[in-house]
Amino acid sequence: MIDTTTFDEILTFVEDQVGIPACIAGGAVRDALLHREPKDYDVFLLVKEPALPYKLEGLPWANEELLPPSIDNGLHLGSYTWYDGIPLELVIGDALTPDELLDRFDWNVTQFAYTLKDGLLQRCPIKTPGTLSDVPLELVNRDKEPLATLRRGFRFQERYGMEFDASDLEFLLEQALVQIKPMKRRAKV
Repeated sequence: MIDTTTFDEILTFVEDQVGIPACIAGGAVRDALLHREPKDYDVFLLVKEPALPYKLEGLPWANEELLPPSIDNGLHLGSYTWYDGIPLELVIGDALTPDELLDRFDWNVTQFAYTLKDGLLQRCPIKTPGTLSDVPLELVNRDKEPLATLRRGFRFQERYGMEFDASDLEFLLEQALVQIKPMKRRAKV
């Protein structure tokens, strides 16, 4: 079980400011379940509305100079803020429910969400409280950029003592090589 006080405060703040349902998903929820302090909170706005970033411009609490921009994955707004000393990143979830949102995540260890309405959504079972070392690292979405996904997988393996599924690792290495070959050819020109 986790203390959701910070999650509740952040989501209430964001939903009051933006007027859109939101959830906290990914690493912050996972880290809270593992009794670790999250380094930041990805707050996903549950909408399917491409014009949303323009509606957020000019809000007094959104300031993209506070944190460096994320890797562009087509979802991040590039809008950052601090809430009571906590770094937040606003993300267009391009989904109407947390379940739909989690379908877009690449690794099983990122498939965690929390909403004010539904509470905790956890697709990756944590068998032993406080650790993921007994959970296999599984690729659940193969449609992501392979080099970034592979890099994230190695980071999870190191940080949490997890092991790659052999077929997932083979798939990612093959896809990464396909992506690297055209990059090498361009570099020689």
